[in-house]
Amino acid sequence: MILFKQNMFGLEKEIRERILGEQAQKFKLQKDALDTQIEKLADYKKHVEQIVSEKFSADYDLILQSLKKHVEKVWNIDPESNNYVPPTLYPATGDHRFRNPVQ
Repeated sequence: MILFKQNMFGLEKEIRERILGEQAQKFKLQKDALDTQIEKLADYKKHVEQIVSEKFSADYDLILQSLKKHVEKVWNIDPESNNYVPPTLYPATGDHRFRNPVQ
């Protein structure tokens, strides 16, 4: 009887260790898969950020060039012509005195 109890206890311990080992292995595999997905997500974020940054930079340059052209065009308008409309500049802009001296 004692031998039976010892065998049962040993068998229970072996089964428990085997099950815990299998579960630990499954958790390790799942953690590895999760880590891989996290790395892929980080790479994807960097890729998207690079695309958006390049697009924004290109658009920003185009907008800046367009604004510079419009400013040059406005500065070159002759005040004596019929097409001249004085710019509306507000005192908070700081350079209204230099661009539009007649108030």
